[in-house]
Amino acid sequence: MTPLNRCVILGLGLGSNGGGVVDVGRRLRETRISLGYTLDDVEEHTKIRKRYLEALEEERFGDLPGRVYAKAFLRTYARFLNLDPEELGAQFDKVFPVEKREPVEIRHSPVARRPRYANYLVVLCIIGGLLIFNALYRAFGGPDGNAPEPLENMPPRQLVEDAKQKPGQVAQRPEGVHLKLDVTGDACWTQVVVDGEPAFQGMLTGGDVQVFQGRERIWIKLGNAGAVRVEYNGQEIGYLGKTGDVITHEFQATGQH
Repeated sequence: MTPLNRCVILGLGLGSNGGGVVDVGRRLRETRISLGYTLDDVEEHTKIRKRYLEALEEERFGDLPGRVYAKAFLRTYARFLNLDPEELGAQFDKVFPVEKREPVEIRHSPVARRPRYANYLVVLCIIGGLLIFNALYRAFGGPDGNAPEPLENMPPRQLVEDAKQKPGQVAQRPEGVHLKLDVTGDACWTQVVVDGEPAFQGMLTGGDVQVFQGRERIWIKLGNAGAVRVEYNGQEIGYLGKTGDVITHEFQATGQH
């Protein structure tokens, strides 16, 4: 049994002087008839459906769409008939009080916090990844051409400064591999690996000169071979290719190149 139906049963036990909800329906109907309105007239003016108006007058509150709508329809209907909506609403509330709802207890779950050791584990994983990457690079990178290219331009590993010579003193050529790159043309992308270690990677432009010194070997890759003149252990080699050619070459301390 719905609350509205209970309201009707309670209202039936109240007399005309009891201020019950039955009096509300009868007053609405009698006032409407005395003013000469039909239910169709009321529906047109109040925009309340005719079947709801009939339910109000006949106290069939269970046919209305809930308590809130029932009271709203009642007040609107009362205003249209020049009745006191507050009085009729109060009578309606006596028979059909608002149901009290028990407060819902809201439990707040503590926010799960990641333990501190998890942060340390992440740091260790990052460090381990870097170590593995470095080991793989040393094992597989370099002169074979399969080495991953470094992400950033690196300065030359070794730059041989011009030796200050005393008058009459002959400069001695250093042992190992001595390589000089002289950019005479347009820009050239260059990569240099000295004794298996990345020494330089970047763009060289016209007029740039780079000198590298290694113990066993120097491997180079030129993106524009026709723009770079090469000198190996004091010997003029010249250009390793034509303009636009991509060339890789290795120079060894044994004199082979």
